[in-house]
Amino acid sequence: GTPQHRHVFGAYNWHSAHVSYTTAHRKNSDTFIAFLEHLLDEYPRQHLILVMDNASYHHSKTTRAALSLYEDRLLVIWLPKYSPFLNPIERFWLHFKQLAV
Repeated sequence: GTPQHRHVFGAYNWHSAHVSYTTAHRKNSDTFIAFLEHLLDEYPRQHLILVMDNASYHHSKTTRAALSLYEDRLLVIWLPKYSPFLNPIERFWLHFKQLAV
């Protein structure tokens, strides 16, 4: 049949080595914000540090509004453009993709 695609949003917890994730049919601001809310629910008492790349949905007006709404619990560290090698979750995605083949 027709190929089915799912997008995965994920975050790596350095302390526990746990990967939190959600899946979505689309990768956009709304689904990314839903992932942020998932993280905040999963870690209700912690302040979170997010290392984020420059995906367009990370910089949208909607996402920026959500990030400012949650700024008391989220610290965002923006990576330089074109530097996925600096983001630890990228190694996990590479491993995950190799398993799926």
